[in-house]
Amino acid sequence: YLHPVTSYSVYDDLKSKIELVYKTKQEKSILISFSQGTSFISIFLSNYSTKEWVDKYIDSAVFIAPAFAGWPLFSQLYDQNMSPYQNTDEMKKTVMRMPGLHIMLPNYVVFENFTVIYNLNEDFDQHNASFSFEFLKNQGKVDDDSEAIFKANVEKILKKPIPEPPVPSLVIYNDNIKMSVTYSVYQHRNKVVKSIYSDPGDGTVTAEGAQFACSHWKNAKCLNLRDSSNHAATLSDPKT
Repeated sequence: YLHPVTSYSVYDDLKSKIELVYKTKQEKSILISFSQGTSFISIFLSNYSTKEWVDKYIDSAVFIAPAFAGWPLFSQLYDQNMSPYQNTDEMKKTVMRMPGLHIMLPNYVVFENFTVIYNLNEDFDQHNASFSFEFLKNQGKVDDDSEAIFKANVEKILKKPIPEPPVPSLVIYNDNIKMSVTYSVYQHRNKVVKSIYSDPGDGTVTAEGAQFACSHWKNAKCLNLRDSSNHAATLSDPKT
């Protein structure tokens, strides 16, 4: 939950191990990632590593149930809890300051035309992904320290489209489970906030990130499971 702040030291170790495999076996590595790990690998390939290094040492990348674009229901940040831990004031502070949760906010480009917050200031107004953190501030779900962490480490990533890795990739996802997403403020019911709208996904992550990659990346193959597999079950799905 500290990604991407603490990831670069891990990247250093990962890079060394990949180079060692290549040196000893003369084989390039295939990087397989799942869920939030897809964000970790995406940044490793496209931000941390040079194209020359990736070309030399990496064969391809597999993204399973990708969360590299986040999704429009950031319930842990909004609810300020993390099961099964007790929901204390200190836990709330911990949750709101986790960059690993910040980076799961919806990507500004992927969700540019998607209504993430509805009725915030008045009936029928709409806000897209770029207003997600401001919405959390508006609701008192994050503090000044959270905002400093977000702006220093995460927002610059959310502002850019998910980059295509410089090697062939496979994206495996499921869009067959309807999920309630988008936060609606009920102005005439004491401004209670509820999730509305059905959006296709795997029960945890919506499909927009995978669909963006499949429609924008030139060297990617995609597999939509289109079955009842939930987020975790995509790993064991026979088609995977």
